[in-house]
Amino acid sequence: MMERLSSHTSSDDQKLYRSAEELKRCEECDPLKKWKEQLIAEGVISESDYANLENESKSGFAANLPTRKRRGPSADELFLEVTGKFPH
Repeated sequence: MMERLSSHTSSDDQKLYRSAEELKRCEECDPLKKWKEQLIAEGVISESDYANLENESKSGFAANLPTRKRRGPSADELFLEVTGKFPH
């Protein structure tokens, strides 16, 4: 089972209703953290190469952020995406 790693929203503080122990346990089970540790342990990638890759991906995302801000799909487009056709 996958635990939620962060609060539901920016206005939700999960520290108010989740214990520090529970939050730590969730953090230790983070699949990305576990995958990173496994790749490094198996010699697939070094820790510094992983850090460089992570920084490159974050900076690339941030650089393209203005182009990512586009109009979301309309209600009709969402309906078609889910159902494939409009009701008659």
